[in-house]
Amino acid sequence: MTIKNNAWLTVALVAGIAFFARSWEGNLSTDAFRYAAVAKTIAVTNEWIVLQDQPGSIYANKPPLLFWLTAVNFKLFGVSTGAARFWSALFAFAACLFTYCLGRDLFGRLAGILSGCMAATFAGTIPNATNLRLDSAVVLATVAAAYTALSAHQADRPRRLLWCGVAAGFGCLAKPIAPAHVAAVTLIVLAFFRPKWLFHWSVAGAALIAAAIIAPWHIAVAREAGVAFTDVYVGREILPRLAIGPHVLQGIWDSFLALITQGLPWWPLAAWAIIFAARRSGSATRTQTFLLVSWILAVMLMMAIPVKNYDRYMMSAYPAVALLAGQRLAQALGEARLPRVRTLLNRTALAAAMLLLVIPLPIRKDGFEDYVGLRTVLDSFDPGPRLATVDPRFPTGLSKAEGQWWLRAVSWYYVNRQLDNFASAEEAAQDRRPFVLSEDRFEDLCVRGGYRNLTKLSKGRSLFVRREFLELRASTPTQLNAPTQR
Repeated sequence: MTIKNNAWLTVALVAGIAFFARSWEGNLSTDAFRYAAVAKTIAVTNEWIVLQDQPGSIYANKPPLLFWLTAVNFKLFGVSTGAARFWSALFAFAACLFTYCLGRDLFGRLAGILSGCMAATFAGTIPNATNLRLDSAVVLATVAAAYTALSAHQADRPRRLLWCGVAAGFGCLAKPIAPAHVAAVTLIVLAFFRPKWLFHWSVAGAALIAAAIIAPWHIAVAREAGVAFTDVYVGREILPRLAIGPHVLQGIWDSFLALITQGLPWWPLAAWAIIFAARRSGSATRTQTFLLVSWILAVMLMMAIPVKNYDRYMMSAYPAVALLAGQRLAQALGEARLPRVRTLLNRTALAAAMLLLVIPLPIRKDGFEDYVGLRTVLDSFDPGPRLATVDPRFPTGLSKAEGQWWLRAVSWYYVNRQLDNFASAEEAAQDRRPFVLSEDRFEDLCVRGGYRNLTKLSKGRSLFVRREFLELRASTPTQLNAPTQR
């Protein structure tokens, strides 16, 4: 095969190692284990329309695509960290390949290879893509739409813009912000290369295709769950993120800082590319450079609108940063260096892969090994499917309150148990619950209710056991902290 036909393999090798190397290690963290709990509930209950983060507790915060795909993984391969991370990593992997295609068509094959590899190695990309996150799906939809619009322009086939609607539709089923990113990059590409196409019927057709993909699930879940879904999904998750106010200026600054810190190590090269193009009015790459700058600015502005601003919101701008950096480095090296650059990248990636195979230390964190270790102990003494918590802030019964989502998701995903809340330890004791999870600040309430602190857990919580149940215990508290295989 020629370089033209197989150059993408270098990008695939680098991105594959960056996103999939030892992906089975450690635990999920932050929101990711809640997303995994939602997927696990789908796999257990076969309820695919109304999402739940444990059976009986509706989860209306996000659309279903990533949860559906992860649930399929759990059904096929079992519930594990690697199965949970797979799709988020795969979307980031595919985004790098699309970045390669964009760089190749805009600046040449060397720039494409460099851009695709850079897109896989941003400081802000790897930790999010290798956790169960929704953002890599948004990145994939965005860069796929940009490539589709550019391909339509270069082939003079506006009908290809219909595929942008597919990207927007499936992107929205992963995260509602995705259509805004897809629309932004599509319109930017058309504005720079084909302004007349902004009013072409294909643009409207793409919007209709996106709506046709987005609508069915939203209508179905709204029918089944009613206001329990719409109040959260629309009223709490979407509308507050569309508020325009003074916070937008702070949001722009926060987005800029996120780009500077999480866009390392490649944004200095991108800045060099911008300065280089600006100083040369006749530069052949000036239009493409300013197109990419517009892409970055559009993401910064959109992500400044939500009151809460997270670094990962800038991930959709990283492909544009990689393209700028890749084309500048390619210009500095020269296209003739393509074979040598490919050889160097391939050898470096393979060496990294070999090192990761033999290095004895884990590269991913175990954040919940103490909760994982509870499973064997609890199943040995209390094989029932439910676990109790004592928290006087919430009503007694199946844990459904939003304020309990963290412990509810941890209990269901890592410990395999639904969480029932009791407003007092006495209620839990009367219900003959031998074990209770509770925050350390409620320890006095648990002790007065007849429980004893058995072991401290992370995040300021402890496992308590009924005093009369202690004689049945065959394990020591130290054994509770030993992680076991999920």
